Amino acid sequence: NKIKLIIKQHPNMLPKYKYMESDTCFLDLSFDKEIDTQELLSITNLLITDFSSCFIDFLVFKRPILFYDYDNYEETDNDLYVSIDQLESIGDICREESILLRKVIEVYETPVIRNGKTSIFNKYYDDHSCERCHSKLKEIVWKN
Repeated sequence: NKIKLIIKQHPNMLPKYKYMESDTCFLDLSFDKEIDTQELLSITNLLITDFSSCFIDFLVFKRPILFYDYDNYEETDNDLYVSIDQLESIGDICREESILLRKVIEVYETPVIRNGKTSIFNKYYDDHSCERCHSKLKEIVWKN
């Protein structure tokens, strides 16, 4: 289907991570320090992530996000930035590989802009961000 799955592990995971040999479908860029994660996000059609904060950066693209809860992260690891309920409004939470695969196929067959309540992190999608920053900076400078 001409799908390329790009894998880029979090740098903190690399000591425990074994490089996956690339083939026609998978491309593991985990150890490639030259490729910036932000640049990868900009060309990504579908983000599959655990509850890493990279999804926050991806929201601006209004592209589909799938959360893969393979290790019950919300109960066993670090605190989350948002609640599971908020995440469910952004993308589907998949707890089994079979469900994840089904959701990937759904997104592939029916590409839809699906990032639900992205306003949790950015309520402005109006092309006036620079204007707001400029006004705020003027306000701060004039007070001092």
